[in-house]
Amino acid sequence: MSNVSDLWLKDLPGVEPYLINKLKRAGIQSVLDLTVSIPHELAGEGGGDYIIDDDNNTAITSDIETISQLVSKAKKALMDSGALSKEFCTAEEFLERRNSLVRFTTGSMKLDSFLKGGIESQVLQRLRGDLVQEKVSLCCYSIIKQ
Repeated sequence: MSNVSDLWLKDLPGVEPYLINKLKRAGIQSVLDLTVSIPHELAGEGGGDYIIDDDNNTAITSDIETISQLVSKAKKALMDSGALSKEFCTAEEFLERRNSLVRFTTGSMKLDSFLKGGIESQVLQRLRGDLVQEKVSLCCYSIIKQ
């Protein structure tokens, strides 16, 4: 698997320098940033905007379709590098991946049973409750036990 930081916007096929400059002005610094961006937000409020190409002194439009193609190229580059898994998979493949996740114990057999084996890895967990409900203590205990 290639490192995500090795993938540059200039390495995407067919991406012109003016588009790279526009993306950088919009806060997109890497292929990963581009992959998770929303095309209509990058294209601008009016569905597209004009950029002056400094080399040719001509106006160039960057519409939603162009930006969508760039996002698709970025996703493909990440998938080809192995940094991103393919977008679609069968339910069986998904279940197999879910079953192979490591689960961490909370220190409470009843809570682990409720969580079907403990806290899952590779997912974001959120604990909610009042101030005195020992959420921090549970997190600290779980970390120490691992």
